[in-house]
Formats: sequence, structure tokens, C-alpha cells
Amino acid sequence: GEAAVIVTYGMGVYWAKTAAKQFPGRVTIIDLRTLVPWDEEAVMEAVASRLRPIAMSTVTTICGLAPLVFIPGAGTELYRGVGAIVLFGILGTAVVTLTFLPALSISVFQITDSLSTRRRAKSSPSPAPGA
Repeated sequence: GEAAVIVTYGMGVYWAKTAAKQFPGRVTIIDLRTLVPWDEEAVMEAVASRLRPIAMSTVTTICGLAPLVFIPGAGTELYRGVGAIVLFGILGTAVVTLTFLPALSISVFQITDSLSTRRRAKSSPSPAPGA
């Protein structure tokens, strides 16, 4: 007999609404997308705050693996392939994390924003004629 509050976003809103149908009037659903507005500046600020830790871990890993991959010597033949995979994997991941993912985030935010604006426009009642 108690009320419940579900805080969720994305596909979780759909599942919460589906579950709430079993308890009509006793479940309140809070969609985080309506409470937390996104901002392009916030994405850029997040990238700036993560740049130093990502760069430091990437550079130290590359510096540690570079001799194994690039300098021939006794024993390096065996691990050179694995070292190259790890080295270029870390380098590629850093590039994707700092360039592609922020751009993708901004694009997804813009698309969801425009879709929610369209949905609100469809669901809002049209003004009465002559009003």
C-alpha cells in the first residue's frame, strides 16, 4: 500500500511505465532527461577535465611499450606482436575517447532534444479557434 518513486532515463522510462501499470496511482516516475539539461559546454568541460589523466596514462603506456615494439633486440621478437597490438590499441582508444565520443554525445543529445520537442508539440493541445 505504499507509494514508490522511480528515477530513471532512456529506455528505463519505458520499462518503469510498463511496471507502473500494475500499481496505478502509487508509482511516480521521474525522467532524468527532463531534469538535467545537456549543454555543449558541459561536454567540452568534461573532455577538458579528463584530458590530463587520459593523456598521462596513454603516454606512460606508450613509453613503456615503445622499446618493445620499435627497438629490435634479443627476446623482443616473441612479444613484439602483442606489444604492437596493445600500443596501437591504447593510442586509438585515446584518440576516440577525446574526439569521437564527445562529438557523438553532442549529436545524440541534439537528436533526442529535437525528438522530444516534436513529441511535446504533437501532444500539446492546439489553441481553440477564436481564442
